[in-house]
Amino acid sequence: MLRAAGIRLLTTEICYVLDGAMEFLVDGELSSVRTGGLVVVPPGTVHAFGAATDGAAEADTRYRPFRVLSAARSNCSRGGGMGQRG
Repeated sequence: MLRAAGIRLLTTEICYVLDGAMEFLVDGELSSVRTGGLVVVPPGTVHAFGAATDGAAEADTRYRPFRVLSAARSNCSRGGGMGQRG
């Protein structure tokens, strides 16, 4: 299920699907991405993402230029997280 669409004006968002399947809506185009897939969202692009309808998913999301490093969780996925690196 997709979350509300958002936009990051100054950073590129890089999302790597660690487990499961996710749906990404990037600039009006809907894609389904499975484990091992990568999605890059350029600055200023409207986008949304969430676990596909067939279950939970886990993704690692990074932002460039470096500002935040976080593990994004969608739809009851496993716990855990990633620490920040400088």
